Amino acid sequence: MFIIIEGPKCCGKTTLCNRLAKEYGGEIIHFPTNSPTGKLAFEMLASGDYNTCQELMEKDIDETLSGLDPNKLWILDRSFISNAVYRNTEHLIIKDKYIDILDQSMLVILLASTSNLNEWIKLRVEKPLNSTELNKLNWSNDRFHKISEMLGCVELPRVEEIKIGKWFVRRNGKV
Repeated sequence: MFIIIEGPKCCGKTTLCNRLAKEYGGEIIHFPTNSPTGKLAFEMLASGDYNTCQELMEKDIDETLSGLDPNKLWILDRSFISNAVYRNTEHLIIKDKYIDILDQSMLVILLASTSNLNEWIKLRVEKPLNSTELNKLNWSNDRFHKISEMLGCVELPRVEEIKIGKWFVRRNGKV
């Protein structure tokens, strides 16, 4: 089984993944992974070659997921959902090969206002985002919200403990 945690940067994904792993004993996989393909995807992202990066990310996801024990709990810190969100296209498309995985998983999408995300990023990197970075953050936040609607996720009440804005959840193909 998979628990998939998604959302824009600095919204609390890794914090939630760590808590879930501790609570339920699952193993966390963070994409891109440390595999050769994942490392190359990360390098392409840093170089600005986003098309190659997206192709490598998909390959990293496919290679990683194909080798997992289906009887274990896997907690995905980003996944094919992020790959769809960050594709530089107008439409958000989840590829058919991922629908079965999604239908057998719990998906949690974490969202917060761009101003809150910017504050959390400042705490992490000790500098505010420039206007281009803020625009990218706002763009990704909007797209994560759209994909949560597209996938039929429901908003949960605010969870103060982790201090995020909104949680959207989809369980086993249903809300």
